[in-house]
Amino acid sequence: MFFDANQSYIYGKNRNSLRLSDNNGVENSWSEVSLPENFNRLLFAVTDASVTGSLFIADTNSVYHSSDYGTSFDMLLEFDSQITGLYKKPNSNILYVLTKTDLYKFENGQPTSIKQVPVSNEQNPEIPNAVSIKQNYPNPFNPTTTIEFELDKTTFTKLTVFDVLGRKVRELVNEIRPAGTNTIEFNATNLASGVYLYRLEANGVVQTKRLTLIK
Repeated sequence: MFFDANQSYIYGKNRNSLRLSDNNGVENSWSEVSLPENFNRLLFAVTDASVTGSLFIADTNSVYHSSDYGTSFDMLLEFDSQITGLYKKPNSNILYVLTKTDLYKFENGQPTSIKQVPVSNEQNPEIPNAVSIKQNYPNPFNPTTTIEFELDKTTFTKLTVFDVLGRKVRELVNEIRPAGTNTIEFNATNLASGVYLYRLEANGVVQTKRLTLIK
């Protein structure tokens, strides 16, 4: 299940169907979403967290968009390779589409960058075989430090910094990142001295480490 920007609207997805509740999922509030003609298999469905009624769906090779809670759809993108991932970045016009051979980034429906990337270590032995996050360096630091993490496949990734009470203080990554070693610089100029936690979430793996800011 996943929510529309209007939190009372909830979508439920199973193999090749999509259902919508317009009343927080209560009984008898569910209806079937009619998928586009010639739509062969529902692989992915994502909403836009900042735009009510906006829904993106993908089958094997195509991406469709609806602006009216799935009442109607327009063909948005078509690919030669099979689609393996779909992500809409909140509060932006950016849509990421991952296929078996490429990672595409579209802004307002136009490609802003298109990268051919190794999507797993099966294609490139230099790709790590597991998700992992490294200790930041330098540590302790003031005011900037570098955080490295490794991904075994191109995937949606979150890297977040928290204080010791568990409050989020900075979101460093919230997007699809390529397989391999990724490097992020964390600037803590506006934060107070102390111990912080940084957490990596990718491909179902969650890892956390500590860093120390000394001013």
